[in-house]
Amino acid sequence: MDKENFFAVHMTEAKKFISFVSPNNVRMTKKEDRFVLDTKFGTITVGEGQVLVRDRLNHFEVYSEQEFKNLYKICNT
Repeated sequence: MDKENFFAVHMTEAKKFISFVSPNNVRMTKKEDRFVLDTKFGTITVGEGQVLVRDRLNHFEVYSEQEFKNLYKICNT
């Protein structure tokens, strides 16, 4: 999987996250512990330690770090 197609979410990297999901709208939750991503397909909430994956159609999926590692391992074998 190309590095440009996934982003490991860290709340301290807001600018990088916004750049990754551009041109979609991003805002923080009231507690400021998660990003809320508005896309034309719906709304996604992601938090610290999760991995956001973008597919070829510009759809997003959210995985835990462990789920992502398992998926990545299967895809590369």
